[in-house]
Amino acid sequence: LDFVDGQKDLRRKLLRAIGNPLKRFKEDRLRLLRCIRLSAQLNFKIETQTWKAVIQLAPQIRSVSAERIRDELNKLLLSDHAFLGLRLLYRSGLMHWILPEIEAMRGVLQPRAFHPEGDVFKHTLRVIEKLQKPSMRLAWSALLHDVGKPPTFEKSLVRRRIRIRFPEHAPVGAAMSQKILDRLRFSTADREAICSMVANHMTFKDVKQMRLSTLKRLLSRPTIQEEIKLHQADCLASHGNLDNLRFFKKHQQKLSTEQIKPPRFITGKDLIAMKLKPGPIFGRILSAVEEAQLEGQIKTREEALLFVKEIRKNVRTPQQQVAILSELAGKGDKVIHTVLKQYGIVS
Repeated sequence: LDFVDGQKDLRRKLLRAIGNPLKRFKEDRLRLLRCIRLSAQLNFKIETQTWKAVIQLAPQIRSVSAERIRDELNKLLLSDHAFLGLRLLYRSGLMHWILPEIEAMRGVLQPRAFHPEGDVFKHTLRVIEKLQKPSMRLAWSALLHDVGKPPTFEKSLVRRRIRIRFPEHAPVGAAMSQKILDRLRFSTADREAICSMVANHMTFKDVKQMRLSTLKRLLSRPTIQEEIKLHQADCLASHGNLDNLRFFKKHQQKLSTEQIKPPRFITGKDLIAMKLKPGPIFGRILSAVEEAQLEGQIKTREEALLFVKEIRKNVRTPQQQVAILSELAGKGDKVIHTVLKQYGIVS
């Protein structure tokens, strides 16, 4: 028995509130968001009166708990037509009340050379569209990866041409993402993973200039597989150049898990056995050893111990820490020289 012509609406791929839509949505205001989510999941259109009710009552979504909103947004972002759902979120007015930071992307121009697709909002929706069956964390990192662009937007005139920049938009976006995810009551683990991907999404542009040790550290990141997918979608949604991704994947295939994250040759106990006094310098020395190991300059425990002995000669005072630079540089060991300088053992 079908008292409301539901079968007809199913055949027409139409979403309709039963009876008076204003009453139905006031019974449970989460239905405002659920209507958008179902449209994205099923690729159904929303019936005219139902849609008008969503627009009219959109501000009332604020009365719904953050946890329930988060769960609906998760389902929307994991749907096959998430980008259409996000467009409806904006058009309905719901985005203004639950994700104003995403709404702020509209109209924020980008350099045409890199983003022929248009403003930051259009780009973000295209990135979501390019993802294929993403995890929840990947979907959210795609949604938030450029959230730092509106507040960092800079426009200047250089040689009679308009130059658009977004300095530090990745770390700014990560900080903003933290607040958004806190507001929506995400778990600590989810927040950390998503914010980390947002903070590091620009890393791939520099892979061809990276030292081997830096490349290995990138490969050892726990979210690296999802970061690769995010970078690919980011490129496909804009300039389409995947050269850096191909370069990175080539190295990923060459290096084994042990090469990417090899076991440490020495620990703090070894430094104590060498009569070094425990303190902040321990972390710097162990990091320097690890860096040289990742660069392939240290290949055995014995070489690691010799490396530390070279440092130990001159690390008793800050002045001696500085002196080690000229001593090691005099021996022509540029790797040790660079590593010690990078980790603050020398200036």
